[in-house]
Amino acid sequence: YKAALSADPFCYDALEQLLDNHMLTSDEEKEMLASLKLGGDDQWLLLLYSCKAKKYDQVSDLREQFEQLSCSAPDAPASPPATSGVPQPSDSLTNPNDGNGTVYRLLRDNVDVVACQADWHYHRGEYQCCYDITHMLLERDPYHLSCLPTHLAAALELHRKNELFLRAHQLMEEHPDRAISWFAVGCYYYCIRNFDSARRYFSRATQLSGGFAPAWLGFGNSFAAQDESDQAMAAYRTATRLFPGSHLPGNEVALLAFNPPVTKSLSSPLIR
Repeated sequence: YKAALSADPFCYDALEQLLDNHMLTSDEEKEMLASLKLGGDDQWLLLLYSCKAKKYDQVSDLREQFEQLSCSAPDAPASPPATSGVPQPSDSLTNPNDGNGTVYRLLRDNVDVVACQADWHYHRGEYQCCYDITHMLLERDPYHLSCLPTHLAAALELHRKNELFLRAHQLMEEHPDRAISWFAVGCYYYCIRNFDSARRYFSRATQLSGGFAPAWLGFGNSFAAQDESDQAMAAYRTATRLFPGSHLPGNEVALLAFNPPVTKSLSSPLIR
């Protein structure tokens, strides 16, 4: 996938596989983005790509990028964002008076960029803001399935069991063969503390898609919630092996090792 993206920076499918399957660490993602050979008129892709990359170590950069996207004043030139390893769009893109400046205004309402904003809020612990964005996005585009893990995780953090029930029911009717549907049902049962049922649905989600990281984390969390440390450790270690670029399975192992399972919160993070 890295070779495909290096040969063709517009090969979005390769980027999606690398990021969604957590094949790269944060530093490796930065190096990959920095190596992309894009022309001056195509630098806007760096904004989209960097927004989709891991967010826990580029909070300030993303804040400035999202603020630029939310600024629609055509006569107020935006200042270029700070850099911290992730390549930034060129000045021609950050200047609204330039013809290419319209790219930012077009990207502002792009569903993928909006989903990235929700993911960013989730990583900052702003679950209500994240939920509001994803709820609005799903009303606008009910088939934007890539934002559903974030939406479900935020709803779980907020204990919105009615939303989880309705969303899971809808997904099981429309997409019974997708891992996200079984994951949604698992989130509902986890929210009402029926951990045995949650574990069965999380397990089914991992069988349908072994590369679906949130299901593996939910599977481990459902064991940990019932003080089944050995099984939880096994699930987290499997996730660590499958998703070397994600820090969450390792964090869960550390928390389980140094804290009694009964003190775990109802919902540990379920997305990257």
